[in-house]
Amino acid sequence: MLDATFSNSTYQWQDGTTNAVYNVTTSGTYNVTVTNNGCKNADTVNVLINPKPQFTLGPDQYICAGNAFTLAPVLNPLWQLTWQDGSTNPTYLITQTGNYSLTAVNNCGSA
Repeated sequence: MLDATFSNSTYQWQDGTTNAVYNVTTSGTYNVTVTNNGCKNADTVNVLINPKPQFTLGPDQYICAGNAFTLAPVLNPLWQLTWQDGSTNPTYLITQTGNYSLTAVNNCGSA
């Protein structure tokens, strides 16, 4: 939420809306002109919406004894990663039966 509130003023946002407060729902460049007693001031801000991580490890896999499988989900390199054993690599080599999990964290949450 962008708030340009200034007492006894009028507002003009980039899309023509005239409220003092502007609700941001998508990434982009936002600007407002505030007019007070004939004086104008403007400001611009770039907003980047950063959603919490989302990914999948894919469906259950079956491997034959002696073979291996690499879990390689599509991940953002900025996420902090932790596999079930505490390792932090972006991929995980599976060599035996078991349950495997990955937690990815950014400043907006975890998955």
